Amino acid sequence: MTRQALHRHVLTATFLVAAGAACLDAAQKARDAFPPPGSSTGTCRDGRSWTTSEPQHALMLVALNRARAEARQPPLSRHPILDRMALAHAADMACRNYLGHRNSAGDHLPERLARVNDGSITAWQRLAEVLGTSVAPDRQVERWLGSRSHKRAVLQPQHELAGIGLVRIVGSKYDQYWAVEFLGSQP
Repeated sequence: MTRQALHRHVLTATFLVAAGAACLDAAQKARDAFPPPGSSTGTCRDGRSWTTSEPQHALMLVALNRARAEARQPPLSRHPILDRMALAHAADMACRNYLGHRNSAGDHLPERLARVNDGSITAWQRLAEVLGTSVAPDRQVERWLGSRSHKRAVLQPQHELAGIGLVRIVGSKYDQYWAVEFLGSQP
């Protein structure tokens, strides 16, 4: 092989590696795409559409804070970063037809928070999540309170902030998916 031909093969191989890396990067971004803040609809990679409802998010916060008040715990406030994290996880579960605390990339709560955090959450001591599939917020909170581990997350006194995500979808195991994230900055 001539030196010029070898040089062409090296350049071609370099180009193919770079192109492959770009494709992997694009695939990673597609997989990790989060619904933009304020989204009320989205599309799964398979083309199905999902919707969400801010009024239902607000009703969920009311139901959570009612349960916390009955247990003499301080109320939760919503945080936009936690809302985004919750909506992204609810959409991931709905689009991929599963219910679980790890996302489809295998990330746990801290990694998922790091992916969406814009720096407004600087320190935290406690991070928890509850998931559900009930139609009504009150019914879903009732179910969580009937489970020891979920009840602990909902009523944890140190939790101060919450993020709420609801996704409604056709063609998955459940018609809707709830994800609620809890965060506390106090030990």
